Amino acid sequence: MTDDLLDALPEGPGDVLALVNGLGATTELELHAIGVLLGDELTARGLRPVFTVSGTFTAALDMAGFSLTVTRLEEGWAELWTAPTRTPLVLPRPIPARSGGRAGDRPSPRRTPRPRLPPTRAATAPSTTATR
Repeated sequence: MTDDLLDALPEGPGDVLALVNGLGATTELELHAIGVLLGDELTARGLRPVFTVSGTFTAALDMAGFSLTVTRLEEGWAELWTAPTRTPLVLPRPIPARSGGRAGDRPSPRRTPRPRLPPTRAATAPSTTATR
């Protein structure tokens, strides 16, 4: 599934945002586990997942399964994702990797706490989505 997703990803910088969306019947635990696996796979392929967000944002009733979205982050997009807003729409607030220091100083994706995120709609950006 990751092969198809990355084959369709437009060329660009290596920083990406990865979104794991549950379709309704997939548990939060399963979605977070998929997020960790996706983050590991992206890193192994030379991409840097700045944020990995897991949750049920667009459900299809109680359908089992999930969709994956990977978006290349242009300069300044990460700051926009985490910027405060005053709208009814609440974007997920992932916990980013610490900036600065050596790569070994950054927390492991498996140990990064992942907040419970409210439902949201995805913004339009150069991205690819795969559903399983």
